[in-house]
Order: sequence, then structure tokens, then C-alpha cells
Amino acid sequence: MNKVLSTVFLILLCIFSTQSYAQRTRCHNNGYPNDNNQRRGIAYPNQFEEWMQGMLSQQRLIQSVNQATRKAETKYRLPIVVHIIHKGESYGVESNITDEQILSQIKATNVDLALENANFINTPEVFKPYATSLNIELILAKRDPQGNPTNGITRSYGGNSNWLYKEESLKSIIQWDPEKYFNIWVCDYGNDLGFSSWPVSNLPGMEALGSTPQEDGVIVNYTAFGSNDFGGPYPILEEDYDLGRTLTHEMGHYLGLFHTWGTGGCSNDDYVEDTPMTSGSYTGGCDLTQPIMSCGQQTMIENYMDYTLDACMTMFTHGQKDRVEVVLNNSPRRLSLLTSDALIPVDPSDYYDLALFDVEYPIVTSTPDIDINIIAKNLGNQINNVAFSVKSQSVAYNDTLKSLPLFTQNSTVNKIISPKSLSYIDSIATFDVEVEIIDEDIYDFNPSNNFSTNLNSYLHTKSDFIPYKISFEYEDENSNKWAKVSKLNRFAWKDSTIIENNKEISFLTLTDNNYINDEAWLVSPLLNVKEVSEAYLEIGYTFQAEDNNSSDSLFVYYSTELPERYILLDTIELNNTQGHFKSNVSLSEKINLNSFLQEENLRIGLVKKGGLKGLMGIHEINFYENDVLNTKKPEENSHLIFPNPTKNKRFKIRFNLNERQDITCNIYSISGRIVKSINFDGTINQIQEIDLSKEPQGIYFIKIAYKNSIETDKIILR
Repeated sequence: MNKVLSTVFLILLCIFSTQSYAQRTRCHNNGYPNDNNQRRGIAYPNQFEEWMQGMLSQQRLIQSVNQATRKAETKYRLPIVVHIIHKGESYGVESNITDEQILSQIKATNVDLALENANFINTPEVFKPYATSLNIELILAKRDPQGNPTNGITRSYGGNSNWLYKEESLKSIIQWDPEKYFNIWVCDYGNDLGFSSWPVSNLPGMEALGSTPQEDGVIVNYTAFGSNDFGGPYPILEEDYDLGRTLTHEMGHYLGLFHTWGTGGCSNDDYVEDTPMTSGSYTGGCDLTQPIMSCGQQTMIENYMDYTLDACMTMFTHGQKDRVEVVLNNSPRRLSLLTSDALIPVDPSDYYDLALFDVEYPIVTSTPDIDINIIAKNLGNQINNVAFSVKSQSVAYNDTLKSLPLFTQNSTVNKIISPKSLSYIDSIATFDVEVEIIDEDIYDFNPSNNFSTNLNSYLHTKSDFIPYKISFEYEDENSNKWAKVSKLNRFAWKDSTIIENNKEISFLTLTDNNYINDEAWLVSPLLNVKEVSEAYLEIGYTFQAEDNNSSDSLFVYYSTELPERYILLDTIELNNTQGHFKSNVSLSEKINLNSFLQEENLRIGLVKKGGLKGLMGIHEINFYENDVLNTKKPEENSHLIFPNPTKNKRFKIRFNLNERQDITCNIYSISGRIVKSINFDGTINQIQEIDLSKEPQGIYFIKIAYKNSIETDKIILR
């Protein structure tokens, strides 16, 4: 097939998809804010392809010699590191996917690269002779850049709700040397499924063009990373992209392959002789009664570099393999992967590394007698004996685990220590946690990861009941019922004010910080939910992002136990409110609490993890006994009557008060006769219904007697 060098090509790296969410974008062809050609040199695409064609000619000559001498093909083993960039979820929840799901992805991609995929049998007969193995195997790194043992998987909290158009920030969180590691970032990638950097040529003066070292690697959306063909099922995977072909596709770009249609149309394609010319992508399914035709011939929709669904992809071609081999044998940061020491295991006979993996405890508690669950992870050779300690106010609480039979590399053990009555000063107890190897004649290679200091627990015994409201614009006794505490005492909620229309407005705020490992907790009093038949939570907040592309998350936890044990209830995605930080630019999130109706000790915790991407303020928090989702909210310290005129002579009153009040409602006919008198005790934010079905239609007046005022409204009864 005639190949035409394009004056401009797109570094096309991508994906598409539909899920129950919305239409997915299969291809993220311009992953950086600035145009790639402007950024890296407009002449680069032509120069790269000229270099590629020259190298292909040399390679074919070498291959002919090898074939004559029957020299075996090279098996390319690439060391990979998978960086999980999560949003603070627990292990195995949403974007913090499990190791098993990661391993299923690597297995699936290796099967694809080796042409061992079971669905190859579905390839049209006309294309089967062109299919080939790429002789590539992905292997998780065995040692990290510091020479320590690793399983090739890292986990980092990212702070953004999604990373689309924020690739540079994403990769700055963590990247291992791209000369030695094939970096793969797995994250929430918004509406796109993947993106890859492009290889560079080894031509003098061109090293700075193409992708830079800081950009090098592949991004895959966590909903498309993994394969239900190998383990699982993994419910988080999207139905049409659950076989792991996103990474296979992106690897093609990483190793120099274009989409099969190139830049589009029937005159520009992918510079590969044995992929049929096609005018564009195919995004449909593969249950076809007739072949897909384009540019006068059958389209190879089964190629991994098309946009078909995962189940439809089956093959790479010989021509694509030739390009990949040129890149692997010549391109900077591809050739060096073949000689990386990342796959050489650290000698386990002399490497021991015990690490403090996690500490689980109630950061806000109603009792000083708490359980502290200390989790230790073995990063080195087998360890048999481990000591655990909690230290508070110079008092140590110690325990051990001895003769551990299977505490081998990457396994974890835990020990719960229950220090009796931690020393709480001004309601806060501060303590340190440490784990230690106590085997004889064993030296811990990295003792710096054995401890965590200045952890905080807050003693908070105040209680209340639903319905309930706290407004941070008004200081009252409710303000002191909420605990504001920082896990590491660095990053916490604080009272703030702004001047708006010559009026001072109060908020509870968080400001930008760099304490990535800290957590700011805002925790409710113990709430009794037994006296209501429905329960809902509404959080009114404002978020001003640091730039137009920034977003963040607020985590909502709950506990119903004593001592408290906090469990994730919901995640609120924080998006920019048009650059304003004002009381009248407020967002809200409503959460159903009906699963807690019989609880007497419900706590709600609003948690912001460190690394806030802007300025956040909370105005008020409401716990309702009615579903207010489809009703208008009254002004502060007021009420709203609806419907008015009434329906079937019934109407409702929604209240929005700053404190609980006992209210009297008197309803008068137009002649001044009292037709109904009702008392609503403990009113704050409820919806109350009034039935006047026994009264004739007409005009009535309702007088609502508050603590310090009386308001009168007209009602039209129908």
C-alpha cells in the first residue's frame, strides 16, 4: 500500500467507551494544554517518520541474515511499575484497585502481546496470516530506584477527582526513572480511558523533541485497567472495556504505533504496509454479519490500534511488529529498558525491611479506652518476631507477635493494642506508634519507615438528635458540638470570616496546604436517629479551585459503634464555583441516612485529606427528618408554605431556623375565626403538614409565633 508522509501527525494514544455513565472518549490525542507540535517542534513528526523508515530498511536486512542463519527472535522483557493514584479510598475501593486486578491486567496484556489471546479465533480468515506475536513480556519491577525490593506497585493519594488535562501534575506525584522503568499511572482519567507518551528517535538534536522524560509513560483509567478474563470479576471495570485492551492499545503508542487510520482519510494512514487503508476509527461492536468496508477494502477493526471494544480486538500485524522492534532497539528510554537492573531481585539473604503500613484508630472518640490497630508490612526477607508499641505521655504500651510462620515479603500482620485511658489533655491525646524486628542477628535495612509520630485522637462526648442543624455563620452552643481535629496536628478546619455587602460572614474553612499525609476531620456529636422515620444529610459548602482545571474530594465517614469505627459513606467531588468564595455561591450535597434509623450513636465525619487544591468553606450542615430534595429552601430564620394555593386543602411548611424553637401556628378564616391551632415543638428544619380538608375553600391566614417574632401569611385553600 502506498504510504504518504504526513506533514503533521497526531500523537494518537487512546480510547473510547460507553458505560452506564456517559459517552467515553476512546482517544486522548492532545493530552497537554499546549499543542504538541508547537511545544516540541513542528518538524518533528516528519523527521521521526523519516528516521523510522530508514531504520526499518536496516532492520529488514538484519532480519534476512538472521533468517538465513536461523537465529532465534529476541524476547523483549520490559520492567514496569504501576502507580495507583487514588482519591483516598480504602484498598480495593474505586480508584484504589487491588493488586489482583493489577495482576490480571498484566496477564491480559502479555497474552495479547504473545498472540495467545483466546478470541484470536474470531479474527476474519483474510487477516489471520498477518497476525503475529510482538515477543514482548511485561514484568513488574523487583527493585525500586533506591535498590530496595518492590512488588512493582506504588500507591499515592492524588487529591484530584480526575486527572484529565492534568497529566503533568499527575506524573509529578511519582515517577520512577523512565530510563529503567516503563511507568504506568492508573487513576480516574475523567471521560477518557488512556493516554501514552510517544517515543523519540536517536537522531542528533532530536532528543529534546517528542515526549520529555518527565512525561514518559502511559496513563490508564482505573475503570479500564484489569481483565475479567483472568480472575475477578472486577465490578469496577466498564462492561465494554473489561478485558485489558486499553493498556495493550496504549502500549502500541508507547512503542511507536499510530492508530490504523493515521490522521484520517484514505490518503494518510499509519505507515504500516499490512494494515488496510481506512478513513477513520470503528467504535461499534464485533457481532457483524458483513465486514466493515472503508477506502474500498475490508477494515481491520480487530487491530489493537483501532477503537473497537475490548472483545473485538485480536491482533497486531507483522508490519506493526517491525516498527515496535525499531523503537525497542534504538529509541532512547526504550532501548535502555532492555538492560535495566529493575528485574534483578535484591538478594533476600541479607535484606530485611519491616515497615509501618497503617494505623487504624478512632480519630474522634467518645471514650478514652480505644483500640489502636497497628499494621506492619514485610518489605524484605522473612521475619519471625515483631514488636509493636504505642507511646503516649512517656507511657509505653507494648506487645509482640512471635514465631510468625509465613511473614514473608509483601505480607502484612497486625496487632491491636488497647492502652487503657490514654492521657487526653484539653480533649486531645497525642501518641507515637512503632514496629520493630526483634529477631536475633537481623538488621532492619530501612528503620525510617518503622514509625509514625504525633498521631492525634480527640475525646468528644457531646450528643444531640435528628432533626439537627449547625450553621457556621452563627456562633452558638451547636458550634462547640462539632470536633475539629487534625490527624497529624498540621491541617485542620478553622473559623474564618469575609466581608460581604458590609456584613461579616462566617465560614468553617480549609486553606491550601502541603501536608499530603495529614487529614482534617470535622465530626458531629453523637446523634440519636431512633425518633424519626426518615433521615437525610445536607452539606452546604463553597469550593474555589486554585485554577480552572483543579478539583478535589471531601470524604464523608460514619460510625455507629462505641468506641467509634469510621467507615466511608460517600465522596463529594469538589469543583470550582466560578472562582468565587462567597456565601451566595454555595453548593450542596444531600445524602440518604435511612439505613441508620435505629441508631442511637451515629457520628458523621467530614474528612479532607492533605493537598487541598484551593479554598473550601462549609456554611451549614442539616440533618433532616424529611426528604427536602424537591422543595425550595426558605431564607435563614424563616419558613416557606407550599403549595399555595393548596392541593386537596392540604399544605406544608418548611422551616429553616438557627436554633430549635417551640412554635405555635394559628390558622384564621377571613372572618377572623380560629379554624386550627397547632404546636410544633423542637422545630428547626422540618417540614410540617397541615390538613384543612374539613374547611371550605377560600382565603385563610396563618400566624406563626416564633420565640421572638410573629409572622403572618395568606393561604388560598382549594
